[in-house]
Amino acid sequence: MNEKMTRLQIKRMVRLTAGVVLLLVAIAVFLIYFLMQTMNDSARKQMTVETEEYKGRIYRQINADFQSLDTLASFFTSELLEDRETFAERLNVSNEQNNFQTMAFFYKEGDGIVSITGAGVSTDIEYTALNKAVHPVVEKALQGEKSVSRLFYSEAMEERVFAYAVPVYINDELAGALTASDQLEIFSDIFDGNTVLGGNGYLHMVGTEGDFLIRSQNAVVKEEMDNIFNGPYFDAEEIPVLKEKMSNQESVFSSFTYEDETYQVLLNPVGLNGWYLMCVNTLQESNQSLYPVLAIMGVGLAGVALIILFLLIYGFRLVQRNNRELWRHAYHDSLTGAKNLSFFNQELSKMLEQGRALSVVALNIHQFKFINEIFGREYGDTLLVEVKDVLDYKMQTGEFFARDKADLFYLCLLETDRQKILTRLQNIMDSVVKISSHHHNNYQILLYCGVAANEEGNKDVTPLMTHVMFALTTAKGSYKNNVWFYDSKLHEKEKTENYVESHMHQALRDGEFKFYLQPKMDLQTGRLKGAEALVRWMKSDGSMIYPDEFIP
Repeated sequence: MNEKMTRLQIKRMVRLTAGVVLLLVAIAVFLIYFLMQTMNDSARKQMTVETEEYKGRIYRQINADFQSLDTLASFFTSELLEDRETFAERLNVSNEQNNFQTMAFFYKEGDGIVSITGAGVSTDIEYTALNKAVHPVVEKALQGEKSVSRLFYSEAMEERVFAYAVPVYINDELAGALTASDQLEIFSDIFDGNTVLGGNGYLHMVGTEGDFLIRSQNAVVKEEMDNIFNGPYFDAEEIPVLKEKMSNQESVFSSFTYEDETYQVLLNPVGLNGWYLMCVNTLQESNQSLYPVLAIMGVGLAGVALIILFLLIYGFRLVQRNNRELWRHAYHDSLTGAKNLSFFNQELSKMLEQGRALSVVALNIHQFKFINEIFGREYGDTLLVEVKDVLDYKMQTGEFFARDKADLFYLCLLETDRQKILTRLQNIMDSVVKISSHHHNNYQILLYCGVAANEEGNKDVTPLMTHVMFALTTAKGSYKNNVWFYDSKLHEKEKTENYVESHMHQALRDGEFKFYLQPKMDLQTGRLKGAEALVRWMKSDGSMIYPDEFIP
């Protein structure tokens, strides 16, 4: 009886052990699959964030080139445009002094001047004589619109280029179109760094048909090829699907295997001329770790448990690391190391929910765009880092700050007393001015601030942020270290502006704008000399809005 019971117990133990082993294996497989999906999703999110950041850099480069052309065009005069010989010489000098390959100006009639770097200048050139890819951008500029051409081969430069064009105005009248061309390689510096995906990825730029426009030097595929569909990137069955999605400017995730390594790839449209960013993650796809795990699932319970434990710890650390990296990208400013606006809004919302007495400050640098242009972006970036360092030192326990964009910083101060806030902000501004003066003694950095206090216990972030920006805009009008507090007077001004913006068109349709002529008398003769035209907004209820409230 005991033997039967023992055998029965052994059978039960074997069955239980087998069941536990199978359960552990099933749990291990499920957890591995879950971790694979989590890591893949995390990698995809990071790749998407990365390509969006590089798209922003491309647009900033294009906008900087547009700004260069606009700046040059602002110096044109009608006399200069009429003296074509002198104008041609100056345009050629300007072209030799900048990074463009060619520059040209076309009058409204279609003829113009073309300067080619290293080849001199030509006059009386019709824009229709240029490459057909240039025609649309010139025509758009002659209609008052900026644009960028598609990529084309320039016989003069013997390489692929693209063209910009901006309209030129003289005394608010369209005078012509200023154009410039450059190599696509101006974007190469953006892609050839080692910072993509924290050093674990690289970027190509390709056209809609898959042709390489810019190829990263860090690519794992070293074979020479002109098109991504001619290499080892995609299977033959996948290529038609990819081409269709790219023709529709859709984002596409995929993967490819090269030299027994599997890589994730994202094709993300730039939104310009059909260009795509091709982001490759050089880390192996996490699902490859599943195969050795499955191969050893036949070993004993101890081995399975150890493997599961190892995978759990390894996977948890990977997910934790990726989550930390994603959190850093989501809530930190990459330039200064400060928190960003998303973090600020979340923390501010928590503080408001707790009913804390606080004030929000928006801090800005006077003429920061001008500082970037005159002293260079590197100095501007250094200045932003110095502001962040000062704020790090000046914030008190429980307070925090963030950088939004450009030179805009937000501060959350646990203080509502105006005099104390004014003293602290003045101290902050003086510290920034003192530090920055070491770089350019002949240029004084000035700052201005808007302040909105949450004295009424409001728990909504939006109105508080709106009020502080309204105060900041008001403070901007004074060219000195300035602090402006949002108060009832500003609130009434804000309400008036909102009313004007939302009712002006209807008032115009209803004929509420009244035209008046105020006579002007000659003081010597006493006679009528002229009249001053005035306008009044007479509301239907009989009240009046004064011109300084609705005329910018």
